[in-house]
Amino acid sequence: NLLIQIGYLGIAALGLNILVGFTGQISIGHAAFFGFGAFASAYLNRAWGVPVFFSIPLAGLATTAVGLVFGIPAARLKGLYLAIATLAAQFILQDFFARAGWFTGGVSGTMAMPFSIFGYEALGRRRDRPVAAGADGLFAAAERLGLYRDLDWLCRRVAVRDARGLPAGGLLFLNVGVSALLDPVHGADQMLLLLRWGALGPTRVVLEISERHAVGETGRLREVLTEYRQLGFRFALDDVGAGLSTFEVLAAAAPEFVKVSPAITRHADESGPRAVVRALAAFVAETGSALIAEGLETGDDVLRMIDLGVGLGQGFALGEPALPPRSTSAPGAGKDPDVDRDAVRGRGEDDEGVEDLVIPEHRWERIRSFEAVDDRPRRVQESADHEE
Repeated sequence: NLLIQIGYLGIAALGLNILVGFTGQISIGHAAFFGFGAFASAYLNRAWGVPVFFSIPLAGLATTAVGLVFGIPAARLKGLYLAIATLAAQFILQDFFARAGWFTGGVSGTMAMPFSIFGYEALGRRRDRPVAAGADGLFAAAERLGLYRDLDWLCRRVAVRDARGLPAGGLLFLNVGVSALLDPVHGADQMLLLLRWGALGPTRVVLEISERHAVGETGRLREVLTEYRQLGFRFALDDVGAGLSTFEVLAAAAPEFVKVSPAITRHADESGPRAVVRALAAFVAETGSALIAEGLETGDDVLRMIDLGVGLGQGFALGEPALPPRSTSAPGAGKDPDVDRDAVRGRGEDDEGVEDLVIPEHRWERIRSFEAVDDRPRRVQESADHEE
């Protein structure tokens, strides 16, 4: 950290030395241009994935262009008048920093991405039009119509299809409702058939248990999870700390990944939520699993999670969701596996059934690692994330 501070303050000192030391001119707005370069470097890295060592010189070029906007009109000024012109630049850029949230993060600020990409979470959306109620409302409607199991399976199928574009070795985190997971119609054998169609192995898949339904029998849950684990699957428990995810389910499932609810992570500056995160950190340390903080929207959220010992995180502060990469069909991927088409398409209605309305136009949210994964247990080393 000290070397990094020396590096970026050295850049600022060199720039100021050129203006003041070599030319004898006074600049009051030097910090504004320095800030523009810093924000430009972070923006190129965060939004476009440009490596930091390349984003820094590119940010210097961008700042040069901004400097010309103010420098050309002030070319004939010197001394006090030049100082006043640079002061004006300071106020103009400062106002821009506060308003341009897409570029600077607004008043909350932003950060570059020194963290490695741990994986991806697929966010399902209706492809015909936005859903005001969101995914929860859509699943609630499907449950009322008796189509919950089919919608859950359809989302899994689409996620596996789009996962073909993921980097080799990355894990696919796939949301599964408890009732659908315990339903024998789509058991472990059906999941293997689906993965074979998608040219994926079960060791690459983590089934993420959602909190939409309460778990009635933890004994039955243990049996099903054991069956899946024998085939190579791993499990995550979603939205822990909110909804119907309870400590009883946490103990029964013993998930390899525990995802902390945004309702907790966004308020970790308060004593109550902070204590919950610490308790979960102690749980994963004891069981050898990994903790993932969801809903991180600001740099402060990220820093608080790091301070609390959380090793993984996701949210807008770590990268906005993006459309999936377009990929050709994977080897062995062909016709869809056995799916109840009548149920999926609305039981005999026209083709504008559940499938056409709901197949997600997946947007992928990056999961990033805050620390080296090499020190973690083997089952956590090869990881990536992906939610329905």
